[in-house]
Amino acid sequence: MLPFMHVKNFTFIILFFFLAADTNAQEPPPTSPCTAIGQTPESAIPICGTEPVKQGVVSLCGGNSIATICFSGLKTFEEKNPTWFKFTCYGAGTLGFDIVPNDLSDNYDWEIFDVTGKNVTQVYGSVSLLVGSNWSWMPGYTGTRVPLTEGLYGCNDQIPKPRTYSEMPKLKAGHNYLLLVNHSDDVQSGFTLNFKNSTAIIKDPVDPQLKSAAANCMGTVVRVKLNKRMKCSSLAPDGSDFDISPALANIASANGINCSSSFDIDSVELTLSNNLPAGDYIVSVKNGSDNNSLLDNCGLAIPTGNSVPFSVYPMGSSVLDSLTSVGCLPLQLQLIFKQYVTCSSIAPDGSDFSITGPSAVNIESASSECDGVVNYILLKLKSPILLPGTYQVKLNVGSDGNTVINECGLASPAGQVLDFTAKASVSSAFNYQVVKGCKYDTVQFFQTDATGVTSRNWTFDNTQTSILQNPEIVYREAGRKTTKLFVTNGVCNDSSTAVIDLENHAHAGFEATPVICPLDSASFKNTSTGDIIAWNWNFGNGKHSTDKTPVAQTYPFYSKDSYIPVSLIAKSSLNCFDTFVKQIKVLYNCYIAVPSAFTPNNDGRNDYLYPLNAYKADNLDFRVYNRYGQVVFSTKDWTRKWDGSINGQPQETGTYIWILIYRDHDTGKTISQHGTTLLLR
Repeated sequence: MLPFMHVKNFTFIILFFFLAADTNAQEPPPTSPCTAIGQTPESAIPICGTEPVKQGVVSLCGGNSIATICFSGLKTFEEKNPTWFKFTCYGAGTLGFDIVPNDLSDNYDWEIFDVTGKNVTQVYGSVSLLVGSNWSWMPGYTGTRVPLTEGLYGCNDQIPKPRTYSEMPKLKAGHNYLLLVNHSDDVQSGFTLNFKNSTAIIKDPVDPQLKSAAANCMGTVVRVKLNKRMKCSSLAPDGSDFDISPALANIASANGINCSSSFDIDSVELTLSNNLPAGDYIVSVKNGSDNNSLLDNCGLAIPTGNSVPFSVYPMGSSVLDSLTSVGCLPLQLQLIFKQYVTCSSIAPDGSDFSITGPSAVNIESASSECDGVVNYILLKLKSPILLPGTYQVKLNVGSDGNTVINECGLASPAGQVLDFTAKASVSSAFNYQVVKGCKYDTVQFFQTDATGVTSRNWTFDNTQTSILQNPEIVYREAGRKTTKLFVTNGVCNDSSTAVIDLENHAHAGFEATPVICPLDSASFKNTSTGDIIAWNWNFGNGKHSTDKTPVAQTYPFYSKDSYIPVSLIAKSSLNCFDTFVKQIKVLYNCYIAVPSAFTPNNDGRNDYLYPLNAYKADNLDFRVYNRYGQVVFSTKDWTRKWDGSINGQPQETGTYIWILIYRDHDTGKTISQHGTTLLLR
């Protein structure tokens, strides 16, 4: 535990280093001589699920500084001979893995970064991206395990000695991660990365397929978009993985976008042997000259025959085609063009476009994930559109002196417009009125503003539902009731929750001393619930009480053990009544005695040996011995009785010795007794 506590003592210091490191995060990373694929964050090797990854000897390089959290504070290590891996978390949980060197004398260290929404080169400048690490500088296995008191970060300054394993980091669903495996020596053997005991899901559950396709303005290039990233190595350069129908042109070659700097791609550019005439076409997948179609990083192939349509338009300027779905209170709009436009022709200030409608809408910027050309533009608005109605987006000559220009150099004519509809927000606010009753309560619910709501769903304690605007619910049990309302207009949603306390029902109840010895008294604890204003007790001994908490009661001597009914009637503020009855046992006597003889013949009389009436015996110990001094029965529970047998075998008749030790409940004194009893058949 010492190292863990040591880390906690440095919480403020580490936080200071976090802030200091983030301040420098904007600085460009140091130049790295590592240029091979997999040796930079930008070219990280994709990890497929939990399949083992075997990595051989990598080219020697290094030079960048990597910061991590150690027990003495923030430390910096040199990135040397690195291998970078990347993966996405599809289901939240912990990540467990082992790094197993091919030669166990090798020392591999590692770090994991959350790079969601970040430039991956920021791993060199900000420890705020760090989620786990181990720089123990110790040879052999390393990785993560759980539970560990050493924490998420391991270093060579760990007390009492460096640990090669760190605690499993918790991954977040939808986040992207980088794993750096580092080797500080020039001599290395390679390693295997094994995943085990993880609860996080890092295998992509989506099956690979084509997503979309579009032709350039001349009909000489078809750009195919994939629904996920595929291995560059699975793409046949001659384009034989694809067919175009009608076959009015042959595919001359296929190029994976950015394959020169990455293992995988999500876009393929097909170059055709000649221009496709204007018309509608289909591009489909088949097994290429490399005997496979495109494979994802887990080796799953796009099924042969999988296809998407595309169109070749007559030579001309790009046409503003459509908008993607407009969300609730939109703060951005995505415009789609039928033909690709050049990224350089898009005015960054958004002045290529204007929006008119029921309220003023100002555009802040226009952008896209550009790769030279693109068929969509994202307009960011200065404020969300609040007023519902029909709006128009219009194409203009921008501040750069032109409208958008397609890849054939033709400018789209100004004045093109697209209509779109903005929806108003909806409210799920509601109130309620409770009509109280003795046996049940009725609650009337009212949605206060149903403007624009097209559907709603009420849930009442997760047991009842309704789609009415103003439902009425009957509750037959008192207590806290949770009501939820979800409303929508198909675009905008809202939800509300209310907790209602229904405590007007009267529920009588009490706890009582279950067994009473002569001259003892019984106590009563009122456990009634609800809006109770009066109580009426009948103790069965001729006495009554109207107190909420009554005094203890005594009972007369009886000639035998007797069961006495005690009742409580509770009255609520609504003049509702509830009655609860419980019986208490009043004993004839509580004198502890052990019979001098018993007859275990199952006739219902004297069949057992045990200490009688041991109601006031605490810490009881009762033992029975045979004539050889062997224990034939023992118990600490006086109600557990000896039937004259051992393991189901009847014992011989004769005399047996018993010993009884207990503490008297009233006096606290320890009592020790012994005697003999005769077993008869």
